[in-house]
Amino acid sequence: MTWVSHNDFQPVALVEYVGMRNHEQVQGNRKGSGPAYVRTLLTTMHSVAEQVKTKLVKAVYDGVITSLDIDDAPRDERVVRNKKYNGSKEERKITRKTYRANFADEIQTLCSMVTIWSRVSLLTAGEYLMCYAVNDN
Repeated sequence: MTWVSHNDFQPVALVEYVGMRNHEQVQGNRKGSGPAYVRTLLTTMHSVAEQVKTKLVKAVYDGVITSLDIDDAPRDERVVRNKKYNGSKEERKITRKTYRANFADEIQTLCSMVTIWSRVSLLTAGEYLMCYAVNDN
């Protein structure tokens, strides 16, 4: 680093990078003439996938960009958010829970049990309570 100054101006730092340029591999189906899309490293994505299960997206992104080299870190917070979304979607496919399991989904599941299962014979819905009877026949 070299400091350059002139009579009436504040000093300015001049920094020259000495090293080898990182020749990144560009994804082939890029649209437009903007900056090239570079895929995030697989090891980084595995680390992100584990962390987003228990942490907020912003916390994971901030932690990853401070702990990794600039070439290995995700490009932006959207990469982490997409990883969380796609990971959750895959998890729901594996567990066969394609819904997000809120209260309305649970009620709809119980209502469908009346027509599908012969053991469930009665389904009543109150304001705060849902009851169903199971036949032991």
